[in-house]
Amino acid sequence: MSVGAAVREAARLWRGLMGDDAYARYAAHVAAEPPDGAVVLSEREFWRGHQDGFDPRTRGGCC
Repeated sequence: MSVGAAVREAARLWRGLMGDDAYARYAAHVAAEPPDGAVVLSEREFWRGHQDGFDPRTRGGCC
């Protein structure tokens, strides 16, 4: 494997670990298996919902 290919692969893995490719994976999944009657989220809606899961202020209770 060349150095350039190794760097590209490391960058791809890093984006996957950090979740940067989450919308792209969601969009690919929806394209492959369209939801029945469900609304496909825009990228903005997807990220808002994705981040709400990490924000403790949006959850009920203390923890």
